[in-house]
Amino acid sequence: MKPELYIKLTGKDDEFELSSKIPQLSFLGCTDTPIQTNSYGDFNGVDGSLFYYSNTSRNTIIAKFLLKFKDYYQYKALRQEIYRLFMQKHLYRIRTDAEKTLVNYVIPTSFEIEPFEAFANFSQITIVFDNPSGYKFSRYRSDEQTDIWDEYPLGWHIPIFNEESFKFKEDGFQVFNPSDVSIDPYLKKHDLKIKMKFEGTNVYLENTTNGSNWGFNGQLTKDDIVILDGINTYLNGNPASGQTNFGNLVLDQGWNEISVSGATEIEIIFSFPFIYID
Repeated sequence: MKPELYIKLTGKDDEFELSSKIPQLSFLGCTDTPIQTNSYGDFNGVDGSLFYYSNTSRNTIIAKFLLKFKDYYQYKALRQEIYRLFMQKHLYRIRTDAEKTLVNYVIPTSFEIEPFEAFANFSQITIVFDNPSGYKFSRYRSDEQTDIWDEYPLGWHIPIFNEESFKFKEDGFQVFNPSDVSIDPYLKKHDLKIKMKFEGTNVYLENTTNGSNWGFNGQLTKDDIVILDGINTYLNGNPASGQTNFGNLVLDQGWNEISVSGATEIEIIFSFPFIYID
């Protein structure tokens, strides 16, 4: 069974498997290594260093391919087709059939396409993709999952969820974050959207697991749609951060206890991609 590489060029394009576009180009597999950058302070006359913090840094994904061609003329045509595909100046979304539920957002770097030797009918190609975020992400957002849990590798120990598991109508509930990291829209610029409908005034959400919170001051009805998009609040599509306490919610790894006060007729959806280090 040959490995498969799936590519999505932009957000509006359909995903495709590489061989469906260029049948002569076979994907052989890819490797990547997470990069952690540590920051230290050094002081005159003091032995050692003082540790400050760690960051997950940009890493690279190394993908290998085999190109087969009949003659020099087909080689030149395929060479142009491959460069046209992989040298676009924007982020690509890629995933493999070995990790069907995980995607990377990458941009290719320069690479060579040369015959293996003089008069050979094949070429071995290595493309190094920059992965600016340093992370892998779930293919679907939390509120878009449908039976995806059955596709996760054995040993991940993820509870059985679907998209309804991230929709709530109570004033106290639990949200599960299966990521390898906390979801932090402020410090880490992570993608977290909380879509809400309420009846009430002075609505207040708190993640009692870590103390992060968000409050809204003003009369809301069930016809209003409030979205906390990262650190920005929108009311019926219009900016409304000025009516808030300028807070935001952070989701720790695992279970998070959420409380809601000042509201009735609650409908809340937590929408975020899961983030993985490897």
